[in-house]
Amino acid sequence: MSILDLLKEVNFRLLKLLNLNTDSVASLTIISNDIVAQSGTLNKMELITGTATNKAYKYLLVNASTKFTVLTDSTNANMLTGTGSMLIADNTIYTGVMLYPHPGKTFKNVTVNGGNVFGFYA
Repeated sequence: MSILDLLKEVNFRLLKLLNLNTDSVASLTIISNDIVAQSGTLNKMELITGTATNKAYKYLLVNASTKFTVLTDSTNANMLTGTGSMLIADNTIYTGVMLYPHPGKTFKNVTVNGGNVFGFYA
């Protein structure tokens, strides 16, 4: 089974599990294709529904619209507010948005409120 076929199956099962419309598989597959193209390989992903700490996510994909209450990079810099941040504090981030840390860094601590995101390891 190819990585793309695996991602399609994972997307389908997640949609069923989350009781979402399975017609969304096509759009999730496009996103999955982009992820594979960008990373070359996909070693691991996790669904974050609350708090994830001490991780090394290469990027995040918003699965269900959410607000971030904590988002730090590998140097513990606050990525929600302040100089060099994404300036997304108190904003709803919608389904399908991909977030990347600054070059050479990863996302270390993530807390979401009211939705969920996928965290992808390099």
